[in-house]
Amino acid sequence: MIAKIEAAIRRYKLLDGVNEVTVALSGGADSVSLLFALNMLKNKYGFSLYAAHFHHGIRGKEADRDLAFCEELCRKLSVALFSEKGNVPLYSKEKGISLETGARELRYDFLNRVSKGVIATAHTASDNAETILFNLSRGSSATGIRGIPPKRCNIIRPLIFCGRTDVENFLRKNGLQFVTDSTNLTDDCSRNIIRHKVIPVLKEINSSLEDNCSKLSVCLGEDNDFICSIAEKEYLKRYDETGLDIRSFNILHPAVAKRVIIRYYNYIIKQAPDFYHIEKIYDICLKGFGTTSAQTELFATINRQRLIFTEGLEVPDLTFKVEIKNLNRDEFKALSLDKNIPKGKINKLFLKSAVDCDKIIGNPRMIKKNSGDTLKLANSNCTKTLKKLITEKKIPLEQRKNIPVFADDEGIVWVYGVGCADRVKIDDKTNRIILFDISIGEK
Repeated sequence: MIAKIEAAIRRYKLLDGVNEVTVALSGGADSVSLLFALNMLKNKYGFSLYAAHFHHGIRGKEADRDLAFCEELCRKLSVALFSEKGNVPLYSKEKGISLETGARELRYDFLNRVSKGVIATAHTASDNAETILFNLSRGSSATGIRGIPPKRCNIIRPLIFCGRTDVENFLRKNGLQFVTDSTNLTDDCSRNIIRHKVIPVLKEINSSLEDNCSKLSVCLGEDNDFICSIAEKEYLKRYDETGLDIRSFNILHPAVAKRVIIRYYNYIIKQAPDFYHIEKIYDICLKGFGTTSAQTELFATINRQRLIFTEGLEVPDLTFKVEIKNLNRDEFKALSLDKNIPKGKINKLFLKSAVDCDKIIGNPRMIKKNSGDTLKLANSNCTKTLKKLITEKKIPLEQRKNIPVFADDEGIVWVYGVGCADRVKIDDKTNRIILFDISIGEK
């Protein structure tokens, strides 16, 4: 196990320039083995070793036992111990967060207050495998699937290459005792289910699961670091106090462009965005206009070729330039032939923007939509309000105010992004066609 710890120290430069290391000591098998191993290595790497134990105020006498155990262990090893008791249930209730989140926040607040150097946590390769599977099951990017970072800010994880078997063998070899948190033995949370039920099944398929997950973490970590370094340079070129410049955004590789957005999102909103919001924001950046939700009561919008975040909905006015093209059947077919289909069928996007000229009653004209407008879409069995159709077709918010609507003497015949009325749709007998060609821009 010592060899694996030193491999992690070298690969991730965990102790470069480090004079003091404080081990987050729970008293469990992993943290006890970490403290003992670093105590063996402290002279070789030239750092002072400390331990810190946080009493969460959750498990009553069992938690008191853990604290007493940590005090005795540190006394035997001649390692100074910092300890503190918190009230996680009260803190979590006041903050409106889960016990797990409250415990983590109070624990790291304590660790950062007592540590003068780096904080060593006892996350292992087994924990990393569980994290990868957990993130994968709930949906994650490559950053999440890479698992637990071996180093982040002042946090280091020397056991990241060591599996649970390594820890158990190390404890047995050195005659070390430890305490067990009873909550880790139940299946009342997702991580424990993965640990007790999923991991054993996967290890039946390949006993090297944990090592392979570690290799995956290394590979994804290196790839992610490289892409992020490119994205950071791009971000610094594009960001200033007025927002994020999205000009020529479409020439960036999506992997870089999305990380630029994530970097900006993190800086402005101070938290990581989810996949859904990044995709929506990326989409309006590519279009060069638009507004989309960034989170509750916060919106991302494009304003004068810059991405900005605003509180409340600020939708820019869009202008629609409409060109009406009168075509015969052969001209329409030549224009709308889908080159991606071997048999050369008509592109459905063109059908959605065209009507049969001879079925129009009177002259087609652009009108302003109102709340009473209704439309029976082509090939539809029912008539719906225009408002409902616009919602169903997911027309972007910024387009709805001035959306082009055309009507004849009998009612609406065509709506941008929605389609044409069933009574004016193109069929096999159509000879003359009206094609609506729309371009969009900001005022």
